[in-house]
Amino acid sequence: HMTYARRTNKLFWPAFNALIKGLDDPAPEVRFWSVFALWQIHSPLALPHLRRVAQTDTALCPGWWRVADEAQDAIASIEGRDEDI
Repeated sequence: HMTYARRTNKLFWPAFNALIKGLDDPAPEVRFWSVFALWQIHSPLALPHLRRVAQTDTALCPGWWRVADEAQDAIASIEGRDEDI
């Protein structure tokens, strides 16, 4: 995965925390793309936050799909269940 996704990189924590905050944004587009970015970081630290979104966020991201569905795919990938996607 990407170099900046390593927790030892000084940019990891500010980015990770901003994305976690984005999961609570009022706009479904921000929540959706925050989930996507957390998926790309591929950090197990995101799993509790992604599980919450997968269980509670029923909003549709215009032009895409439900935020919860994106979170479920991200969880499956981070957990190594890519074949489920």
